[in-house]
Amino acid sequence: MNIKSLHIAVKDTSLSGRYLPENRLESLIALAKKRDVYRLLGSSELGQDIHGILIGRGDKRILAWSQMHGNESTTTKGVVDFVRLLLQESVASDFVSAVLNQHTFLIIPMLNPDGAQVYSRENANGVDLNRDALNQSQREIRVLMRQFDAFKPDLCLNLHDQRSLYGVGNLRVPATLSFLSPSIDAQRSLSPARIEAMSLIVKMVLGLQEHLAGQIGRYDDGFNESCVGDFFQKKGVPTILIEAGHFVGDDAREQTRYFVFEALLYLFQTSLKPYIAQDVVADYLAIPDNHKNMRDLVFKNVSLKGVLVSLGLQKEYEIINNQEQQYLRIEDVDPDHVIMGYTEIDFKGEELLINSHENDFEGEKIATIELKKSKKLIKI
Repeated sequence: MNIKSLHIAVKDTSLSGRYLPENRLESLIALAKKRDVYRLLGSSELGQDIHGILIGRGDKRILAWSQMHGNESTTTKGVVDFVRLLLQESVASDFVSAVLNQHTFLIIPMLNPDGAQVYSRENANGVDLNRDALNQSQREIRVLMRQFDAFKPDLCLNLHDQRSLYGVGNLRVPATLSFLSPSIDAQRSLSPARIEAMSLIVKMVLGLQEHLAGQIGRYDDGFNESCVGDFFQKKGVPTILIEAGHFVGDDAREQTRYFVFEALLYLFQTSLKPYIAQDVVADYLAIPDNHKNMRDLVFKNVSLKGVLVSLGLQKEYEIINNQEQQYLRIEDVDPDHVIMGYTEIDFKGEELLINSHENDFEGEKIATIELKKSKKLIKI
């Protein structure tokens, strides 16, 4: 099976870029309704529909949700492509028939439509839905919890984006995908559910090695019961966090979208048969940690108040007139020169004027950069 060709055949070409509000799911919803697999699961705080796709005829029950953070749309695009594959059984009939015979999927492509509309991590009330598992104060989380209780999944998939500042270990490469089997307590105990999730993660990582070797990270497993993944894992249901990250030259995250699709195929191609090894935990822990050590652009050896520092710059996105706009912001000032950049410029002790001033750069949205001495503008 050629996964790249398969992806091209089923990819929803109406979805592109990072800004993905609820109305852009209309093609998927129309197809799901035509195939009688659409379910209206509830509504958001502002009354937008929360859509569900219920498909499959197998015993293994999979609950997956994406875009619980409204500005994290890469996994949504990847999971929409996966759903379109399941809905077009003739495209890869043997594979899709086997997947549908072994599994029943309940997929929520967008849990936070209000946040998606304004390109915000939080929902309309300013609440991070991934910190609301215990309080269940928001309508969106209550929708998810009702589905969890009624559907009784054998596996949960919690689908997110991570910023480009996440790198793999101490290498100068992005964590294009990161995985986590969430903890069930502060001691990071190894429950049967957690070990099963670890084994399934290793299975995906092994499958991805041909095209993504060295760019897969392991997300931090610090315990927070208010996080949905930790909450479900503690309840005894294997839960996997997938974080879609940066791929060099792919600001729109179309290549990462493909890798999300590929990971899902590796996960389900032989049902939920776990990866078998002498020590699954050791193999899972061998996946390198991801670290916040990468920046889109680093200015090295900038003189700031007589001290040579590195300036870490990040590409950020905002929505203006329903169009995504990119800008640069100074993420941090690093006197220890620890941060690394996908692109680096050495200023060799020069002083810079950023937005016409020379101090207190951190957090600043960049309009202009110039050399203080020569007044030469720097184009980036």
